[in-house]
Amino acid sequence: MNRFGHQAWNHWRTWLPQRLAELDDPQAYFTALGREVERSIVARWQDMCDASPARADEGYLERAGRLNMLRLEAEGTTVRELVLITPEEPDTPDLHQNQAEADLAQWRESTVLALIDEEQHLRDLSDEDLRLLVDGMPDRVLELAGITDDDLRNRGLR
Repeated sequence: MNRFGHQAWNHWRTWLPQRLAELDDPQAYFTALGREVERSIVARWQDMCDASPARADEGYLERAGRLNMLRLEAEGTTVRELVLITPEEPDTPDLHQNQAEADLAQWRESTVLALIDEEQHLRDLSDEDLRLLVDGMPDRVLELAGITDDDLRNRGLR
């Protein structure tokens, strides 16, 4: 699966969980979608290049820059159309809940990485933040982050 397939899968996970759950084979679906996005980007880019021929006075770097900008524009437009599709019911509480869950997951990941890299210390976390961090976290991840059972017991979390 290419990066566009992964991006679409993550988008659906957050914004279209019901549609994602209805897929029989998400891996195959998003792999095919990723390929379709790539083909669409190339076709759109080619059309844009054909519509914007090189000028006689255009140097190599100018041309390369112009073609790269056209490629990025083709990619952005295609991704918005095929990957980042609009949720069907944008005002449903489920979407807000999914966003809150996604935000929490992102916070947990960045906090664990900061603890592992020693950019943050366990003592810097409030009891509530520590509780949110360790809730459901695999023991191996806690171990990598330097969080021991003694740390949790001392903070009244185990």
